[in-house]
Amino acid sequence: MKKVLTLAIIAIITLTVGKVSAQSFKFGHINYQEVMQAMPEVDSAQKKLTAYEQDMQEIMKEMQEEIQRKSTEMEEKQSTWSDAIKNAKQRDLADLYRRWQEYAQSSEQQLQQEWQKLFQPIMTKARNAVNKVAKSGGYTYIFDLSNNVVVDWNEAQSTDIAPLVKKELNIK
Repeated sequence: MKKVLTLAIIAIITLTVGKVSAQSFKFGHINYQEVMQAMPEVDSAQKKLTAYEQDMQEIMKEMQEEIQRKSTEMEEKQSTWSDAIKNAKQRDLADLYRRWQEYAQSSEQQLQQEWQKLFQPIMTKARNAVNKVAKSGGYTYIFDLSNNVVVDWNEAQSTDIAPLVKKELNIK
């Protein structure tokens, strides 16, 4: 009888502790990308990034046209040139092609840096709003549903905080 009573007390304590610790966690979720896309700053940043990229592509196009023009000239006139002129023109064309390749590589890096410069403050602003809502709402965990890391979740036990974050960011 004493064993049964002890087991009953342990079972009650275990259930109570389990229930208390489960209730001490408050879960929230958000689709971070949807919130980011709703921010007006994103449109402005995207337009600036697109303009920046178009400027870079225009320079690359001009360089490609110059390479094509010099290559065509070489094909048409090389039979009339001396070896010294041919060699000079080939070096010039090779140098121009090398500069084009270097520009293509550096433009990718510059575009990435420009993206960081434009979008990092927006991402920080959104993250700060999520943190503020999570803290003021007493949330233990906030799951980002936009990156598909959360495999299985129970929506009934998690609150969508997107409306609260949008309100914090003054997004309609």
